[in-house]
Amino acid sequence: MQLTKIDPVKPRSAGRPNNIPNIGDWYWVKVREDADGEDQKKEVEHLFCVSHLASNHVQFKRRVLSSSSTVCVRYRDLLAETRLEPNWKAIIEQQIEQKKIELQQAVAELTEAVQNAGLISSESEKTLLPSVTRRDPADSKKQLLKLKEKTYPALHDQVEYITQQITALHRGLMLPMSIQSDRMGKAVDLVDERLFALELYAGLFQGTVEIRKGKPADPETPIAVRQMLRYMDEECLIDYDTGGMDFHKLEEFDEWIAQDEHLNRIAPEPRCVVALQIRRRDKDYGEVRSFADAWRFCEMNKANAFTYLLIRNGECVNRLWAEIEFKPRLLPLREEFIKPFETKHFDWDKRQEVVDQTITPDHLDYDEHVAKRKKKIYQYNRVMFLLQGLLDRSKVFSPHPKINLGDDDHIARYFKPVYDEETGLPSSHPPSWENYVLACNSQIVKGSHVWSNHYEESDYEYRRGYDRHVLRAGRQRPDICKVDRISRDKKKVRVSWPWGTRYGRQFPDRWHDRGDWGEWPVDKERHAWLPIEKVFNVSAYKPGDYKQFLCDAYLKGAYLKWAPQLLDAEKWKHENKQTCKHKDR
Repeated sequence: MQLTKIDPVKPRSAGRPNNIPNIGDWYWVKVREDADGEDQKKEVEHLFCVSHLASNHVQFKRRVLSSSSTVCVRYRDLLAETRLEPNWKAIIEQQIEQKKIELQQAVAELTEAVQNAGLISSESEKTLLPSVTRRDPADSKKQLLKLKEKTYPALHDQVEYITQQITALHRGLMLPMSIQSDRMGKAVDLVDERLFALELYAGLFQGTVEIRKGKPADPETPIAVRQMLRYMDEECLIDYDTGGMDFHKLEEFDEWIAQDEHLNRIAPEPRCVVALQIRRRDKDYGEVRSFADAWRFCEMNKANAFTYLLIRNGECVNRLWAEIEFKPRLLPLREEFIKPFETKHFDWDKRQEVVDQTITPDHLDYDEHVAKRKKKIYQYNRVMFLLQGLLDRSKVFSPHPKINLGDDDHIARYFKPVYDEETGLPSSHPPSWENYVLACNSQIVKGSHVWSNHYEESDYEYRRGYDRHVLRAGRQRPDICKVDRISRDKKKVRVSWPWGTRYGRQFPDRWHDRGDWGEWPVDKERHAWLPIEKVFNVSAYKPGDYKQFLCDAYLKGAYLKWAPQLLDAEKWKHENKQTCKHKDR
């Protein structure tokens, strides 16, 4: 049975009529505006210039004082709401002449008011003195105050208003040329987009680093482009105990990803492209003590925000850097461009976005939504320009047949989108770090080992020489310590650790008055009380527990919360394997 494609029915108002206006034409347009001294609006006609032809309406524009006014009229209402004015230039010029006459009259009124106050002499009077001396001083004062506070400001504002109206009318004469100039500016923006696509294809702002050599994939293998934008620091956990990796550790990441175990998890397909950014969030580089520090930290975090493409071709692995952002993902969501246009607002009571209305082709702002969607589609298509350039001018995918990603048949055969952001993450009940910690800490007993890097304010002192706060002598402790006491309310635990060593003289016995100088172990323990919510029970940790949090893309980079505890616990379990088994018995 043959299937027939049926296009959705569009409202009649969405189509353009045959007799649509031209850009730059002038029309009398009916508008409703406030009537002077009345609550109701009245309908008046103003002269507007056609500035834009949308899919379902015409946009008119006119100059008003120092700004502009815009009116949109649907095509179906053009005959009822507008009428063409071919002699618009003569009408505007006539309005300018009329305003000039009004301006002369207003200036004359202002001059007369000042003359009547005796501030300037009339043509028949030679000086100011006679006009002032012939009046009563009290009346002159009253008249001068009235001129200063009421008459002069009102007449001066009238002169300024008429002047602005004349300026707006003159600008209206130039409006068609201004509209044409704006249209040319938009055309130039399209040129910028095409130049950017050409630069992507040519690889003018790209760099490739070979990570691993090996046997390439079969030439007919399709190129899998994975949707999710991954983050290097979350995947490899380099420098997890110092805030995570940054751009200085790219070579270490290359060594890490070159291992089959990690490569097959990040880029499992024989031919694969994965987008990777170094960090999801800015790294804390410490205290900012000067403007130079602030600028340096800002530049370093800019480098941390670069996006890289990991390109796998069989056993060959390359890392490509390009001056382009691929946020929030490399491929669009599967339903991103088939959803209807909607306007939303954030409901603070429900703590979520709420849909206001669905935008149809009959809405006046329909074209704006279409333009935004086209721009978004173009942003996602950038990866296609880049891939086509790599296929044509680079050897990262060699050997391969001639592939044209502008051909639908070639796309179906050689391009494989992988929607791992939508299908690769657990859809419900992801592991909760907080619940995991509570479950482990509920098993704390005397003799358990706990991890903590929490210190109280009293543990620090200010060192003037260092110009910062440092830990007091003897307060530094290992991250993993033994619990020797638990408070009655079970809100605190006391941890203990070896005292360490001391420098001084060691006397063999009390009868010797001279001892040997050196560093000697101290057979004592130090203690500290810690809140139970600031510790993690290492004894309850089971080897491999960290793996449930390892691929934490759904946790949004929360590895800095769990990695120090769990990875230290994993290492501690392996180092104390025999001891742990004995205690478990």
